[in-house]
Amino acid sequence: MNRDQARTLFSAAYENELNLAEQSAFEALMAEDPQLREEYAAFRALFQSAAQQLNGPAAPDLMPGIRRQLLRGRRPRRGDRLRQLSGQSLIHPFALACIALGLLGCLWLAYSQLRALDPARPAPPRPASTPVAHDDAQLGE
Repeated sequence: MNRDQARTLFSAAYENELNLAEQSAFEALMAEDPQLREEYAAFRALFQSAAQQLNGPAAPDLMPGIRRQLLRGRRPRRGDRLRQLSGQSLIHPFALACIALGLLGCLWLAYSQLRALDPARPAPPRPASTPVAHDDAQLGE
């Protein structure tokens, strides 16, 4: 076993996953190479400190602070103030739809009344209650 092969086995040796032949070759090379022993000691120290940090106290929940900062920098959108006052987001569009329908009804009523009062427009013909005979003799009288 050479130094490069031993370096690739650092993780397996740390987790005790080497078979007997690999374990004995790895230990023999470590016994004769002080530089490789130092590298393996640094590797073990790194993994041990990582394991301690993973088992340490839980990280604080930063989401509420982040959300607060994002909302503080947000520009208010159209209708936000009304939603805050009303408490519901559907009241505003429903009220606008009712107002629009009311205005359209008033405009239609006014237009129909103006058309009925227009003097330039001839009055509609009245239906005759009895049929009138159109005779040339009657017209001449």
